[in-house]
Amino acid sequence: MFASSGVEFNFNISNKNRFTQWFHDGTKKSETIHLETGSGHEFRKFNLSALAGIGMDIQVHSKIALFFQPIYRQQLFSYIAHQPIKRRLNSAGLVTGIEFRM
Repeated sequence: MFASSGVEFNFNISNKNRFTQWFHDGTKKSETIHLETGSGHEFRKFNLSALAGIGMDIQVHSKIALFFQPIYRQQLFSYIAHQPIKRRLNSAGLVTGIEFRM
C-alpha cells in the first residue's frame, strides 16, 4: 500500500463552446461562443488543485507489478474570479498502470 498527495497547477487555455446542429433537410448550423466576452464572468487563467490518493501494488512477476490508486482532486480557488458563491471543481478517479522493474 502507498499514499500520495500534492499540488497540481491548472492553466486555463480557452473558454469557448462550439455547437453544431444538423437538420432533417440536410442543412447544418454552427456557432462558437466565447465565454470570456459573452458571459460577463472573469475566468481564472491559473488555479491550483490539491490531490490525494491511496494505492496498492499487486506483484504479478518478479519484475512486473500492477498498481491501482483511487484519487481525489479539489481546486483551491474558485474557477470564476470575484463571485459571491465560490465554485471549485473537484473530481474523483482511478489511476491504473503496469510497472516494469529493471
